[in-house]
Formats: sequence, C-alpha cells, structure tokens
Amino acid sequence: MNNFTEIVIEEYIPGYEITNLIIGNPNDYRFNEVILTSINDKIYFSQEVLGLKEKSQKLRKQYTASDFIAASMCQKIQQTSQQIFEHMGARDIARIDYRVTEKGELYFLEINSVPRVSSTSECAIICKKYNISFKDILFEYMDTIDKRISNREKI
Repeated sequence: MNNFTEIVIEEYIPGYEITNLIIGNPNDYRFNEVILTSINDKIYFSQEVLGLKEKSQKLRKQYTASDFIAASMCQKIQQTSQQIFEHMGARDIARIDYRVTEKGELYFLEINSVPRVSSTSECAIICKKYNISFKDILFEYMDTIDKRISNREKI
C-alpha cells in the first residue's frame, strides 16, 4: 500500500494449469495446441502458484494436455481459444492461459499476444508432438504473417 493506491485480490482456483498456443489466423490456424504444466511432478494444483522463480529456474514442465485430460476438454479449450483469439483481434500468434477444475470448469485467465517463441517454449511441445523441427514451426509462423499481410494488401 506504500507504493500503490490499488490492489487486486483474486480467488485461487484449484485445477490444472493449461495454456493454449495458437499460430495462425482465422480460417488459417496452423497450430492450436493445448499444453499442461506441472511443478514437482504435480499436474493438479491445489494451492501452488507459478511465479518468476518457477519460470526462470525452469522448475515447471510442460506436456501435451491430451495425455492427461479428456479429448473433449482439449477440444473445448481449442474452440474457446479461437473465439478469444478472434474476439480480442489477435493475429499470427497468441498464448491463452486457463485453469481447469476437477469438475471440468474452464476459467480463462489471460491472453498473451506476444508469447516467447523459442526451442524451449511451448513451441517445443508442438515440435515434439508433430515431429517437426523448430525451424519448421518458425516457417509456419512467418508464413502465416506473410499470408495475412498479402491478403490485406489485395483488399
């Protein structure tokens, strides 16, 4: 309170920490991958919070979510992510974060329209799942930008 005039208090939601990486644009989604995060081999968080320490010290692990949660939930997350992506006017790439409860309730947390793109980020999960190189995923990312810009100039 010494430094700020306002504070934000959020209710903690126990559940799976899920992120959805989208590469593409409406009518041309190249990747829409649901990814699950674990800390200390825990995939269901009852009170854990991912902070700077967990990210910077690489204490978290990420997996293809379909290995841990129902395919129907993954599809729901993908569809919801596309709706959020389009509603927010995102283009080319975005990472959308959720919490999924044991009962299957989906809570949207945030959208990051400039996610980190590296061979150790969520892109690595996509490369592994589809047996493609990081160079190939970068090509898809750049190609989706090029296609969007080329289509805009024709209008």
